[in-house]
Amino acid sequence: MSNTEISLLFDEHMPSSAAQELRNRGLDVEAVYETELQSASDKTIAEHAEETGKVIVTQDSDFLNLKDKIGLIFLTEPLEIGELTREILQVVQKLQKKEFENSTIYIPW
Repeated sequence: MSNTEISLLFDEHMPSSAAQELRNRGLDVEAVYETELQSASDKTIAEHAEETGKVIVTQDSDFLNLKDKIGLIFLTEPLEIGELTREILQVVQKLQKKEFENSTIYIPW
């Protein structure tokens, strides 16, 4: 069972199939490429995440400079879709929403 309190925001280059798989497992996942945020600056995406209480999932190290205001799941290496989905689910199941606030969780975890 997943932690339904946590909402994720997939950065632009994160795989859509992983976002959909997480949705299928009950998580609230918004993907930048599905919104008006497509091609927006990292700062604008971070502001949206902060305003909506979403945790950004990304491989973009530029977000590490903005981590004091947002929750961040940062991929330290490329992962296959199944592994990425499992890693995110594991993190979301083990941590409470407050543990994501202004924090960076590194995956692989």
